[in-house]
This record gives sequence, C-alpha cells and structure tokens, in this order.
Amino acid sequence: MLAEYTPLRTPKYRPLIWKSQAVKLLKDRTIRLSMGNGRTPFCVLSTLPRGIGIRRVELVYDKALDEFRLHVAVSVKAASAEPGNKTAGVGLGVIHSMVVTDGKETIIYNGGELNSKLCYRNKKLAEFSHKLSRKKRSCSTSRLSS
Repeated sequence: MLAEYTPLRTPKYRPLIWKSQAVKLLKDRTIRLSMGNGRTPFCVLSTLPRGIGIRRVELVYDKALDEFRLHVAVSVKAASAEPGNKTAGVGLGVIHSMVVTDGKETIIYNGGELNSKLCYRNKKLAEFSHKLSRKKRSCSTSRLSS
C-alpha cells in the first residue's frame, strides 16, 4: 500500500484573471473567456442579465470547499440620490473606531475586539521570537562556514 503524498508546504493557487477585453457576455447569457490567439475560448453558463458590462473575471480555487469558483465583477450605474437637508458627523478615533451622529441619534462602533486580536497576535509573535532566539544553530550551518 502506497503512502499518500503530503507536500512539505501547502500549495498556493493564484487566480486566473481575465480583463474586460478578454470577456464577452453572449446573448444566451454564456460568459466567453478568451484563452489567447489560436486557442478555443472557455465558455461558462451564467445567470447574469443580458446587456450588463463585465469588468473583470477571476477563476479562484477555494481550499475549504476543494473547488474552483468564478468571481465576476460587473459595472453598475450608481443610483442618483436627491440631496437632503440633513447632515451627519463622523468621528474616527483609537478606542472607538467610529462615532456617527445626525444630531438626534448617535451610533458608536467600538474597536475593542479588533484591538484585542491585535494584542493577542503581538503576544504570540513575541513568544515565537523568544523561542527562536533561544534555539541553537544546527550543525549543518557550522560545517558550511569551515
């Protein structure tokens, strides 16, 4: 029985990117991705509405689900909002990440959870750094210098 191959490090998959020039949405809502001159294009069925402008397409590997996913960025017209007569104030801080008020109601977004995660990260990095500083050099590096 052969042992399953396990690499020393996890492979990193880079996404394949198609820019707007290499992407076309056909009438039957199929996305045609150009693979280069002289090669057959890659076609994918989609649920996008007809006439939408595709800006960018990425083919990304999802490690958690062990499958490939297609990310499509489309251009959308911004809805025009009529200017109102109300104003809001936003204050950015260190302890309270953001405070938003309109004069009557105030909402405070607290950054304590983010600060605690940053503190925990720094604590673990300090522990690893301390362990590495106490580690003895291996004999292979001493042989190379002599």
